[in-house]
Amino acid sequence: MADATTRWRTVDPLRPGDPHEVAGFEVVGRLGEGGMGVVFLARHPDHGLAALKFVRAGGPVAADDPSFRARFGREIEAARRVRSPRAARVLAADPDATVPWLATAFVDGPTLQEAVTADGPMSGDRLVSLAVALADALASVHEAGVVHRDLKPRNILLTADTPVVIDFGIASVREAPQLTRTGVAIGTPGWMAPEQVQGRPCGPATDVFGWGAVVTFAAGGTAPFGEGSADALLYRIVHEPPSVPPLPPALDGLVQAALEKDPDRRPSVGQILAALTGSPIDETQAGATALGPTLADRTAVVPTIVALGWDVEALPTRPDGRPRDAPTGVAVGRPRPLDVGGGPAAGGPRSRRGAVPAGVEAAFWYAGEDHHDPRSLASAFQTLWDDAVDQVFRRRDSVWIDELRGFLRAHGREEAERIVASGAGESPPAAGMARLLLALDPALEPRVGALRLTPDGLVAAAEAVAARGEPAGPMRARVDGAGGAGGPSRVAE
Repeated sequence: MADATTRWRTVDPLRPGDPHEVAGFEVVGRLGEGGMGVVFLARHPDHGLAALKFVRAGGPVAADDPSFRARFGREIEAARRVRSPRAARVLAADPDATVPWLATAFVDGPTLQEAVTADGPMSGDRLVSLAVALADALASVHEAGVVHRDLKPRNILLTADTPVVIDFGIASVREAPQLTRTGVAIGTPGWMAPEQVQGRPCGPATDVFGWGAVVTFAAGGTAPFGEGSADALLYRIVHEPPSVPPLPPALDGLVQAALEKDPDRRPSVGQILAALTGSPIDETQAGATALGPTLADRTAVVPTIVALGWDVEALPTRPDGRPRDAPTGVAVGRPRPLDVGGGPAAGGPRSRRGAVPAGVEAAFWYAGEDHHDPRSLASAFQTLWDDAVDQVFRRRDSVWIDELRGFLRAHGREEAERIVASGAGESPPAAGMARLLLALDPALEPRVGALRLTPDGLVAAAEAVAARGEPAGPMRARVDGAGGAGGPSRVAE
């Protein structure tokens, strides 16, 4: 396919030799290439969009090493058990393939690195909500028996709902067996814990150190141990104190403690969550978490804390320059109560984001806003008519169209989904958009300027043109039949 973009990522064309299908995943294009290998954008009929990651042949990872494959397989199985909206799901993997691969849910958003670079450091409630979200993600990862080992701003993606931690499922790739056996440090200089630098065993406390480093970066815009050569960074991590900017009182002592050189002196993720949520914790209880004995006990509190300090405003302007806020005149729905599963916020604080029907979480990003209601999306399409027609019926970027179709299916708009899937066909694009608007919101009156794109409106426009005996200009309307409930059958541009 030609170059395309998701909301935040450029998707490059596949190259000769790249896979086109892997275990039911249709490979769409390339998202990037790094130390691990190549990352592809793929789609699956059941899983949706995915980041498909292949282990690079050669290099530091011995993909032909049986011990590597065994370790990779064990860690992937554990990672599959992670269940958190703040951790990208592992969808599938094959450590025994000729080229081992891993598929995780594709999270379309800027990295924390990109957001801080674009908009500057975070503070106040937004910074606290980031810290809570990351601690909650790590709690879920640790409960599954996985240690991330590489928490850093580039491995944290920001969505309008929550920060999301990625790449915890490939921790074993970053610590290839032939290297860890010899004590060589594996990780990202500047973001490693002292025990990683020294080649000592890594555990949950390693991720706590990463949490402290990331929160420090978000608050000050720089890493706690500065910049420089790898050797200089590694030395500072082991021997020098971190540079921590002023923090909200809730975070100050926690971040300082998380950055202790001795992992035994750091708080656990559960203690961090307990301190930030005001909930007690009994870590002597088997399987205890910050808010109780099970993961589900956190779900009534953590989402509320995150939502109160986090929304679309946390995202920088997108790379193509489109604003994150809805343009003037675009309806974005009614305020909705925070959905916390009957928790303490039910019926209480309200989000600043769009409305969503009960039990429906699907949203579609358009015109700088997440739309939770098809009527809201119809209004945005109507207001930005030319752009909507162009994107839905001319450009038809496959990723964008797939997201739109998924939103329509989730909201039960089968006719609208069919129109988007089939495109305009032989009809001009404006006719397709008119039909789509009526399928999204039957009460809407589609129009371009003074021209109403309803059957009656098109008949009236055609009769007016015929009475004047002259062309109707760029939006000359011609009606083929009555049109009926499906909307106008032909609009000539």
